[in-house]
Amino acid sequence: MVKKKIVLIEPAFPNLFKGQEFFTLQPALGLLFLGAVLEKQGFDVEVINMGVQEDFDLTGSFAVGITGHAVQHRNIVRIAKKVKKQNSKLPVILGGSHATFSADFILDQVKEIDFIIRNEGEISFPLLLDNIDNSEALKKIEGLSFRENGKIINNPSEPILDLDKLPVPAFHLLKLDKHFNKIDTISEKFNIKDLTLSIGLSTSRGCPAKCNFCSARLMQHPELRLESCERVIQELKAVKKTFKPWLERLNIDFIDNTFNVSKDRVIEICRALKENKMDIKWRCFCRATAVDEDIAKE
Repeated sequence: MVKKKIVLIEPAFPNLFKGQEFFTLQPALGLLFLGAVLEKQGFDVEVINMGVQEDFDLTGSFAVGITGHAVQHRNIVRIAKKVKKQNSKLPVILGGSHATFSADFILDQVKEIDFIIRNEGEISFPLLLDNIDNSEALKKIEGLSFRENGKIINNPSEPILDLDKLPVPAFHLLKLDKHFNKIDTISEKFNIKDLTLSIGLSTSRGCPAKCNFCSARLMQHPELRLESCERVIQELKAVKKTFKPWLERLNIDFIDNTFNVSKDRVIEICRALKENKMDIKWRCFCRATAVDEDIAKE
């Protein structure tokens, strides 16, 4: 049986300022999580980053997924229009932060986008693909927004509670040669040596803080959920295996909203990195007031 092909696309960032290329090379972790889930369910998945390649081929595709931030809106629309021009019947599904916070606006303004999945999509996206023509089933898919008889329907969403049950992100779906060729081009353009590729890893979702400037807790639901230390090491091993030829040019970003939300867990992860000989460069987002001497030493 031929596998259904799903194309997942990350738009390029608009050219906002000189040197922006440095900050737009990190692959979208959400697409890699989603790609892993879809592969596990038997789909053929292609991940495309428009920041490192200029075009895509949708021949034989069953559906197209797009992610993006608000600043990428125009490029999201361009991609959706291009998809429909190639195949007007191909479902276009949008996810990510922009889709989550602007679902009504997008569905009202952009007719080329058929569905939006708000918040976390690893469960809802495959359910949508399995029920794409079942109007009654669509109403039961958590976090799904869609049009029905001229009205926009926003199904309620729930957080994914056990992060360890999600498959490890599908890092192997990245076109690594294109990413590092782009890095080489940028390095030459700005005459900067040793430019690295940052890979984002999320070891938790949600955040107990209620900072009014931050959208992350609303994007992922406020409820804090943590991966186990064993799962974190499993993901890092997958990164090292996939990026083996480029490890010296790789940097790991733990993109948790607050990596040090639990002091004991930070210490456990740091010690596990040493015990498993994870010789990697890494960074994280921390709450400054929760960094103490014990954490700094580890």
